[in-house]
Amino acid sequence: MKTIQEIDVYERHEFLCDCCGKIHVMPVGEVCIEAGAARKLPDYVQKLGLGKKGVLITDEVIYQSLGKTIYEGWQAAGLDVALYVLTGRVVPNEAAIGLVTCHVPFDADYLISIGGGTVTDIVRYVATVPPPMEMR
Repeated sequence: MKTIQEIDVYERHEFLCDCCGKIHVMPVGEVCIEAGAARKLPDYVQKLGLGKKGVLITDEVIYQSLGKTIYEGWQAAGLDVALYVLTGRVVPNEAAIGLVTCHVPFDADYLISIGGGTVTDIVRYVATVPPPMEMR
């Protein structure tokens, strides 16, 4: 098994987390680009074996424009997913990473991002990089 430093975040991988002792899996390898693709997330969660509890992270513009409808649809489909909405101008910095990290429960099995590259990059970082020792 690779160490966190050896992982290419764009490839399917798994690693033993120093923080929680769980094996985390990044199941990259399937992309769905089509109208209504977000409605298929409950099926992908099951198909990829991601676990039971997810967290959706997005920004307020995306949440108000389409994220709320998508989120409510996932809940109606039985997906156990919490929500965290970044407010204001989202900047890819330590503050944004800290906010997202602090709003992801320790028992979350997977993270979902909806939005532009900034939100996706922040979520990918939080999902892959273990928190500092003082947060463990």
